[in-house]
Amino acid sequence: AGSGSQGAVNGPGAVASFNGPTGVAVDDGGNVYVADTVNHLIRIIKIVPPAITVTPSAEDTLDFDAVKVGQSSQAQTVTITNNGDGVLTVSDVALSGSDLAQFSVALSQGSVSQTGQFTVPSSGGSQAVNVTYQPTEGGNHSAILTIASDDPNTPLITYNLTGEGQQEVITFAGSGTSGDDN
Repeated sequence: AGSGSQGAVNGPGAVASFNGPTGVAVDDGGNVYVADTVNHLIRIIKIVPPAITVTPSAEDTLDFDAVKVGQSSQAQTVTITNNGDGVLTVSDVALSGSDLAQFSVALSQGSVSQTGQFTVPSSGGSQAVNVTYQPTEGGNHSAILTIASDDPNTPLITYNLTGEGQQEVITFAGSGTSGDDN
């Protein structure tokens, strides 16, 4: 960190300046202390962790209502936003439950690495996750969507997912009597 110019300016990354930094220490909270010798200062660099928020709220159920068997619902979007100063690492976006095969998850932009991880930039960066429901059989279905991240205060966020698979009804027409009307 630092602007490359001598000085005693506090600020993020390239804005900050020191004059003769000679020692560095880290406390249990992850804060970094720098002995800024020429300025006769002990400077502190506070490490602000990532802070995940999601829209809609995790208390909401993503309800896909009725969808015909073999068809796919409109995607419902969960937006992951990072309101912290550090980069947010999402380590997993996973489905679980007995009906998990009836639902799918995909990022709307970017991609998930081979390990399933992706990052969300700091200070308001976001990533949209699209959830769809594709019933393969009739009946009520449910699953759980879990988002795991390195936010120290909210490492896991879960959503309940529900949908109803509807079988196509085939109607036969006729008079209801047997025989030949010729």
